[in-house]
Amino acid sequence: MRAEMLLKALRSDSNDGEVKTAGQAYEKAYVAWSVERPGTLLLFRDLLSSENYQLVETGITESLVGNIFSPIRLCLTTALGHGDDRAAVKITLEACRIDELLELSSTCSLVLAAAVSDLAETRSEWVSTEDLAELQQRARDSIGKQCP
Repeated sequence: MRAEMLLKALRSDSNDGEVKTAGQAYEKAYVAWSVERPGTLLLFRDLLSSENYQLVETGITESLVGNIFSPIRLCLTTALGHGDDRAAVKITLEACRIDELLELSSTCSLVLAAAVSDLAETRSEWVSTEDLAELQQRARDSIGKQCP
């Protein structure tokens, strides 16, 4: 959300103050998320079986952070570095395909949240082996398809 607000400010005719404010809000949200992520992963580790946790943890650290959030961050900070050079900002945003990255961010985040929800149910004694295998395969397929 903050990345999208910063992108909007970078693409508009916003003054430097508005872009700076959006950049600071993005940075603050990014740092807060980075600080909260280890605690969230610990919660998921308690909630999921070891095998299911590995799937989700890999999806978060490698796909979401490594392949999506890190390129978004690099793209936005590079664009910010161009300052008033709107042409350079536009070229940078297009070159890094920021719109695709933001869409991937949203899609992958939702898929990972759904996977955690579905896989948490597998710890119930009421889940059959067949249902367990189906839920795990569905989570693997969804993460594999939606989280590069």
